[in-house]
Amino acid sequence: STFNRLALDSQDHFHVVYYDKNTQGIEYTWKQGLGWPSEEIVGPISLNGLDMAMDSNDCLYVVFYDETNQCLKLASR
Repeated sequence: STFNRLALDSQDHFHVVYYDKNTQGIEYTWKQGLGWPSEEIVGPISLNGLDMAMDSNDCLYVVFYDETNQCLKLASR
């Protein structure tokens, strides 16, 4: 994985986004109890950089550069 990013929500739980080279997708995982559930946010995609933020309502925002379409994109959850 590359472009790993980490954020804390309002309850100090960890949230991580990263680019998985094998699936060519942006993956999202978060700390929940003893586990780390995960899901794909976007994929497959040719990517060159990403970042993430969480707002005061614990909404996740991921911004990334789509190399195929040569544009900046935003995904939210």
